[in-house]
Amino acid sequence: MLTVIGAVNIDIVATAKADYRLQDSNPAAVSVSVGGVAMNYARNLRVLGEQVRFITLFADDALGQMARNECEQWQLDLSLSATVPHSRANIFVGINNHEGDLEAAACDVETLETHLTREFLSERIDEINRSELVLLDTNLTADAVAYLLDHCTAPIMMDSVSTAKTQRLVDSLRLAQTPHLHTLKVNAKEYAIIEQAQLPISHIVQHLYITLGADGVRYVSDKIDSHFPALQAEQIVSTLGAGDAFLSGLAYAYIHHIPYPNYIAFSQRASLATMAVEGTINPQLKDILLPL
Repeated sequence: MLTVIGAVNIDIVATAKADYRLQDSNPAAVSVSVGGVAMNYARNLRVLGEQVRFITLFADDALGQMARNECEQWQLDLSLSATVPHSRANIFVGINNHEGDLEAAACDVETLETHLTREFLSERIDEINRSELVLLDTNLTADAVAYLLDHCTAPIMMDSVSTAKTQRLVDSLRLAQTPHLHTLKVNAKEYAIIEQAQLPISHIVQHLYITLGADGVRYVSDKIDSHFPALQAEQIVSTLGAGDAFLSGLAYAYIHHIPYPNYIAFSQRASLATMAVEGTINPQLKDILLPL
């Protein structure tokens, strides 16, 4: 079974109807849905036909119940998740320009950061270690990630998520006694932060993917340093969820033994399929990507 650990959010996203103007009220289409980086991994992998165990925390309010209902509708295994009394739901607020590109965002995941601790994880580590693969997001605290890096025996895949949370990743790599990652995905700005930290990334990360937007993807391992050009997008509705789809594609490729370099194009196609729809999940992802 695949295990995903991280946040499930309530996503409030506004997409401007005309040119986006700073420090002004912009006419927009506003949507409210359930999201979160880890939640997107879980749903993408469910669309692709995988069984997924999701370890997260729910608030005990109406929005928390909304998030739990969504997880149950996707038939995610929540047996290792929990509800936190007297807490508030994780909330993501994003603003897209009229072309669907993210202009600004804010995220409140205090409930997850406060309660999904190394103690919480240690009570579940035996079950986590029975996973074929574990996917994490950096909404976890540095201490929680460091615990998993030291104690999780299953391969771990991570996305640094944002420049702000890349520093949290750096901190977790420094806190861990024996840091090891099977896969890390970053963008160019996030990679620059990791380089500035002067960590021995080549000894920590087996497979590093640096997404470069319109310039494609750079892949680095102990034997390979290659560049893959971007695939042509026929339509871009929103870029939200595109990076999550890329890592989901890598996870699917890993467990199904899709060979290099085919799995990189597979993951790029997953991103393109997600950018072609509103929201962060393309429900037709399996039909688009499979059979290979």
